[in-house]
Amino acid sequence: MDLVFVVDSSTKFDATAWNSMRSYVNLIIRRFQIAQNFVRVGFIRYADTANIMIQFTHPNVASLTAAVSRIPASMGGSNLGTALNTVGTLLSTSARSNAWKVVIVVTDQLQRTQVVTQEINNLRRDSRFCMHGVGIVVSGFRIDATALTPYQVTSVNGYTDLPNQVQTVYQHICNCVTSTSPPGPGPVPPLGEYSYSNLVFVVHALTIFLPTVHFSAVVFKQSYAT
Repeated sequence: MDLVFVVDSSTKFDATAWNSMRSYVNLIIRRFQIAQNFVRVGFIRYADTANIMIQFTHPNVASLTAAVSRIPASMGGSNLGTALNTVGTLLSTSARSNAWKVVIVVTDQLQRTQVVTQEINNLRRDSRFCMHGVGIVVSGFRIDATALTPYQVTSVNGYTDLPNQVQTVYQHICNCVTSTSPPGPGPVPPLGEYSYSNLVFVVHALTIFLPTVHFSAVVFKQSYAT
């Protein structure tokens, strides 16, 4: 799986907001086995413009979380349309063709616009694409739960509530890549077409939610690791 965090770095009223958002991303990252043959992570920071800050290059959790913690805020407005366009650039140039592409948007300003809708439709052309939004509810900003339709948005009550939503978002990611009917167009590839990295992730999800099938899941992974 290639996992991309799209994080809103626009001007905040809360001086601790950016640190809280970066820490939240790292909490989710630590749920996965980060490696070039397993889960890879990208990070896009956006405000008025968007920048690819991490491009699937970090080989382990320690290196990746340290890099996330060093990303500075950029300030300015909140342009999600531009950020999603940058996601398309990152995925088209650096993502693995046979891996799931999952995008997590973390923002305190979320509105449904024609540009955002069009960019989502462009990304959905890949049948192995999925997205989930994390909308931080704070005074003075608006969170539209329909902004990422057909994908869901989890509402969070302020920046301090972010750590309480790690499991919810993690489960959405797991459900996405193990689903038999993804929101994006096109059928899910048959089992034989999954890459080794995808199979390992499915095993990882099974062992967390169904610990009693750990042994059979490992055998399953080994059977298709060719």
